[in-house]
Amino acid sequence: MQVVIYVCHVDDGVLGCGGTIPQMVEAGHTVDVVYLTEDYNYHPEKNYDNRDNAHEALGSLGVPSDHIHFLDFPTMKLDTTPLIDINIAFDELGLDPDVILTLDEGDVNQDHWAAFRSAMVVGRSIEKPVGIATLEVLSSSEWGPEPFAPNFYTDVSETIDQKVEAMRKIESEVEEWPHPRSVEGIRTKARQRGMEVGYDHAEAFNIVRWFDFDDALTG
Repeated sequence: MQVVIYVCHVDDGVLGCGGTIPQMVEAGHTVDVVYLTEDYNYHPEKNYDNRDNAHEALGSLGVPSDHIHFLDFPTMKLDTTPLIDINIAFDELGLDPDVILTLDEGDVNQDHWAAFRSAMVVGRSIEKPVGIATLEVLSSSEWGPEPFAPNFYTDVSETIDQKVEAMRKIESEVEEWPHPRSVEGIRTKARQRGMEVGYDHAEAFNIVRWFDFDDALTG
């Protein structure tokens, strides 16, 4: 099964499903990560380019380098980019996803809205069913106008440390407590989501279109 994690910025995938990625890889699924943006210099005070960090972080979770893609649209300016251009760039990658994990339309970050809208187009179930679910991304999902409303959880009790260490590799995006993107924030959110369903630690998803998510995310 091919899973495409369709996000905007280098920390999105790790924050949203960094504990689930190694489980999908272990289950034998093909995992590709597609970043819509070039992800540099939208915080002038940081002046970073995180591509190498993204490869290192995702590599530690089991994603091969040639399965990591940057579409290079302008960061924090996706509202100025025609959706058709984004969809064409995705199609040109030649991926054939069974499941797309993307960003939530209710997030506070405007780039995330573009990822969601594009996923709904490129993930249309025309030739085969394609499942779509959204991720919970710390410092974005909780600050939107509506709370993130999960309807699917994965147990990441055995992989939460791996997720945290992957996030540490993207140094520019790790903040100090009580920021949501702090190490303590990541662990606290995982504990909260775990508490909701009887796990020590969990990641939460909102399924938009159902298709074998148990098989895709747990093997």
